Amino acid sequence: PPRVLTPPNPQALATSKPVLVDFYADWCENCKVMAPRMAALEKQYASKVQFVTLNGADKENEKWVSAFKVSAVWSDQELI
Repeated sequence: PPRVLTPPNPQALATSKPVLVDFYADWCENCKVMAPRMAALEKQYASKVQFVTLNGADKENEKWVSAFKVSAVWSDQELI
């Protein structure tokens, strides 16, 4: 599974590589489906892209959710 950083480790964000931040929630079924896909992408592109995974439902990550303007999560093709 991808690394979960709460809050993101400064070294993960201070890199010359592009950073992909994946927000998820434990209750999100689509996030569970995407997790193995994201892990495969991380393995494939680790030398080119820095991957960071954050639990968007965790109160400690509210500032990151706000900073990245995460406004919703999809569940069964519905915006919640």
